[in-house]
Formats: sequence, C-alpha cells, structure tokens
Amino acid sequence: MAVAAQLRSEEQRRAEVMRRSFEGLDRWWAEHHTLYPGRHIRLFAQTENCLFLPVANFVAPLHAGRTLDGPHHALRFVSLLPLEPVGAKEAASAEPRWTSFPALWAKGRATFEERALLLCSLLLGYSLDAWVCLGTDDKGLAHAWVLVRDRADASTPAQVTLWDPRNAQRIKADDPRYLRSFSSVDTVFNHQRILVCHEEELQHVCYDFSDPRSWLAAPVDQEILDVLRLYPSTFCPGIADLALKTWPPSMDSEPLEEAIESKLGAAIRSHREAAVLPTRLDSHLAQLLHVALVNCECERRGLPSQAAVFEGLASRVCAPGEVLRATPVQFNHLRVSLFWSALSDRSSIREVLASPATTAFAVRARVVQQPEDAVAVWVLIAAKGKM
Repeated sequence: MAVAAQLRSEEQRRAEVMRRSFEGLDRWWAEHHTLYPGRHIRLFAQTENCLFLPVANFVAPLHAGRTLDGPHHALRFVSLLPLEPVGAKEAASAEPRWTSFPALWAKGRATFEERALLLCSLLLGYSLDAWVCLGTDDKGLAHAWVLVRDRADASTPAQVTLWDPRNAQRIKADDPRYLRSFSSVDTVFNHQRILVCHEEELQHVCYDFSDPRSWLAAPVDQEILDVLRLYPSTFCPGIADLALKTWPPSMDSEPLEEAIESKLGAAIRSHREAAVLPTRLDSHLAQLLHVALVNCECERRGLPSQAAVFEGLASRVCAPGEVLRATPVQFNHLRVSLFWSALSDRSSIREVLASPATTAFAVRARVVQQPEDAVAVWVLIAAKGKM
C-alpha cells in the first residue's frame, strides 16, 4: 500500500508540474509570439507515446561508453543515421513529435531534429557546452544543428562551432561557410534552458546568451526540468541512464566487403563491354586502395589525415606518364543492389569508367560498423593508366 501511495503521489506531482509548465509557457508565449512571425520556434514537443514536454526535457547528457572514441566520432555516428523525412503537417505543427532515444535506436533512423537532440546529448556527456539550434538552412528550409561554445557567454565567433549532423561538418562562426550553410537561428536549448533569438538575420546573431538584446529566455525552472525528466538519472548524477550498444554484426565484414567488390567488378565489366572496351582488374591496386578508405573514415571522425601515405604508395605503382584516378563514395546502408545505380550516376565515376583500353581498374569496399547498427560503407573505384 505504501508503494502504491508513493506512486500516486509522484504521478500527481508530475501532472501538477506539467500543468504549471504548460500554463506558464503558454502565457509567456502569448505575450511574445507576435514578435516572431514565421520563425522556427519550438517550446513543446511530444514523444512517440504522445507525452507532451518542454523541448529542454528531450536533451539529457549521455555517456557514449566504449562505443564512441570522442566528440568527433559522436558527430560521425549521428550523421550516419538514415534521415527520416518530416511530413508537411508535422513540420507545420507547433508541437512536433520527437522519438525518445531508445525508440530512435530501435527504428534505426531519425529526423533532422532528432539527430540534433542525440548529438547534443552525447556532446554534453563529454562536458561540452552544447546546445540544440533550430533554424533554417541556406535554402531557408527548417534545419537543426548543435552549437558548441568554448568559453560559454564569453566566446568569440572563433570559439563558437556549429556541428551539423546533415554532413558531419564542424563550422566556426567566423568561417565564411557559416553564412553559406545557415540562414537563421530561431530557438536554442539544452537540458537546462530554452532561448528564443531576437535576430532574424544570422550575421547579426551574438552567442552571448546573457545579452537581452539578442536572446529571450523562456520561463523554465529547475523543478520542471527535474520532475518532467524524460530519462532517469540514478547511476551517475546528471547523466541519463541510457547506453549506446554496439551489436554483433549480422555477418562478418570481410565476406560482405568481398561480395560488394565482386558485384561492382562485374558491373564495371558489363558497363565497359557495352562501350566495346576491355576491363582488367588489378588486385594489388585494390589492396592499396584499402589505405585510402581507412583514411576516409579517419577524416570523417576528425582524426589526422593520412592522405600523404596513400599518395606515396600510389606514386610507386604508377609508371612514368601514368596517373591514378580514384573516387570514394560512402553509403549509410547495406542495400548493395542500390550501390551501382548511385555510383554510375556520378560524373566522376563515369569519367573513370570511360578510361582507355590499356587502363587497370580496381574496386575496394570497406564496411565500418557503428553503434546501434548504424553503418558506413565506403566504396572506392580507381583507374590507373595513361589517361
């Protein structure tokens, strides 16, 4: 009976806090919403179970454990999650539906906003000053990314970095690409605060959140954040009781890579036969291409580039007058039947396939397993000869 009474008491408190948070934020927004017409402002969202919560409750510092090697790897992992499109009706809704992290990992895909929520939570787990940004991209379409400040409110533009899960890029606020990648920032939040940006034009945005000329703070108190917490935090204070997991692969990577190479090699032969051109596949060159693919993945994880190593190897196998042309392509799925159509649509690949009859070809594939069954499949098609 005591346990049942305690549960009822907790549910009543949660319901009361939820009611108070809705009423308080609704009154506050009613006073200010006319100042932000057409902006990408989010104060509430709902889970897959239709539980409405302030957006700050969807972010929680999250430990990656041993599944990720650091913040850059976290960006790489999140960017590999297949993108789930957002319907027009949901995009226009004031309360979007955001899947909780366990459900997101189970379905294996995420919207652009869910990607930002997960990335922000992982970066907070590394003790970074991370914030989810809701705004618009360079085309004026709704977008979400993560803001990281090196020195909190004292950060200069050079100390503010935008982590974009769309393309796994990190862009400084003083980089010319900043204004070419985004067009507005409207709502900023993490697990502690929600802020609305006054500035409509990105070039005028200052990331000092204490400046009332640029930012309007939503009335979210600590009780709301604690009582409406989406994820429990019992094992490590302040850290969600969730853990990424790297599942055993459904099959060994090596046979899968060999199968991809065999299928693409056959497709190259068929393509060139149609153009009345012979095809010679060079297995030694394919071995060297593995070094290039390892470097491609390292660069995506923010590790130092080893491109010079591969360039040195390539120069040793090219005779005088010969050149090596290679085009790496990355997929985030294992639907091998779709690889050739995507590859052959690329102009750079078609140019390689049209190489002279004396050219030697090579194909190399590399499958990189990620946590929660995310995957990066690298394919490199190369041609060596006198072009």
